[in-house]
Amino acid sequence: MSKTQDQTFVNTFIGIIILLALIALALAGLSQYTGGTLGHVAEQRAEHERERVLQAIAPVGQVAIAGRDEAPDVVEDDVDPEVAEVEEPAEPEERPAFDAEVAQQINQAACMACHATGVAGSPVTGEEGEWAPRFEERGLDGLVNNVISGMGAMPPRGGADADDTELRWVVIWMLEEAGLAVDY
Repeated sequence: MSKTQDQTFVNTFIGIIILLALIALALAGLSQYTGGTLGHVAEQRAEHERERVLQAIAPVGQVAIAGRDEAPDVVEDDVDPEVAEVEEPAEPEERPAFDAEVAQQINQAACMACHATGVAGSPVTGEEGEWAPRFEERGLDGLVNNVISGMGAMPPRGGADADDTELRWVVIWMLEEAGLAVDY
C-alpha cells in the first residue's frame, strides 16, 4: 500500500471512531433525559402496585371482644348480640381402607423412575436403611405432606395424578416394602 492509501485509511478509521463516539454520547444523553421522565412514571406504577397489594391483603373483618376498650365498634344490623350462630363441626370422614394395588400402580406410573434407583437422593424402594430415619423423623403424615407439597427434586404430588388418600397409600406401600410397620 502507498502512503496515500494508508493516510486515507487512517483518516476514515478515525472518522468512524469519532462518529461512533458521538452516537454513544447522544444515546447516553437521551437515556438520561428519558430516565428522568420515565423514572417518575415507574415510581407511580410502583406506588399503585403497592396500594393494590395492600388492598388485596387487607383484613376483611375484625373481631370484637366484649369488655375490651380497644375493640372496634360493632355495627348491629338486626343481630341479637345475645345469640350467636355457630355451625356444628363436620364429622371427620373415615379414611378409605388401604389399597395396595392402587398404590403399586401409582408407584409404577410416577414414583418408580426415581425411587427405584435413588435419583437426586430419593430413598430407594425396599431399602429400610433409607426409609427408617425419614419415617422416624417425620412420621407417616410428614412423609405424606412431603409428597403432596413436593420435596427436593420431587414435584408436588410426586408428579402423579392422584388424590391425597392415594398418595398416602403409596407412602404406606413404600414403607411396608422397606419392611417398616406402619399404623394407618
